[in-house]
Amino acid sequence: MVGEGLYKILEIEEIPENTDKYEYYISLIHPDDREKACNYFSTKQFTGDITFEYRLITPKGNLKYFRALRGEMVRDESGNPKRSFGVLQDITETRLSVKEIKTSQAELLEAQTIGEDR
Repeated sequence: MVGEGLYKILEIEEIPENTDKYEYYISLIHPDDREKACNYFSTKQFTGDITFEYRLITPKGNLKYFRALRGEMVRDESGNPKRSFGVLQDITETRLSVKEIKTSQAELLEAQTIGEDR
């Protein structure tokens, strides 16, 4: 799951030695999103048209937002997820911009309410 292109986004230089790439990636997913992400990646939804958004915490402690668009899960002989290939989008900037706009709107509304009370 973790290809060379994701290393920069994940803020890592390499996967720790003797660590499964898939398990390492899953371990970075925000605890509140991890179960849903595992379910998404391990079902046919991942190969279909359904997108899935989730948060990831980098080893440096930064929160990132991702959108999984589609892909394919490769399983080992026991049927356990081994690796996945697919399209992931880093939507962090978009999500942070939306949050900033909502905060600004709330502050403006508060200021207007205070102004009306005077």
